[in-house]
Amino acid sequence: MNLSAENQSPSPAKPAELPSAQDLRRLRGYSLADLAETCGLTEHEIARIEAGEEVALPYLSRVAAALRHPVEQIREYRRIMH
Repeated sequence: MNLSAENQSPSPAKPAELPSAQDLRRLRGYSLADLAETCGLTEHEIARIEAGEEVALPYLSRVAAALRHPVEQIREYRRIMH
């Protein structure tokens, strides 16, 4: 049996690490209070999202919109949906 490189299946690509809501917030220069005000949420709700606690998808969607980032590409979204 010949196992040359051309006969081997490529190994699956490792998915890139998704950014967290906290990483994105910091990159945008928002404090918790700034983001909460922009989203119409409380600082406590933002902190819960950033801590990885279970939250309603519409809350995370508001955060994603404020951060100008697709909700599907935020780490916490993957946790909620899977």
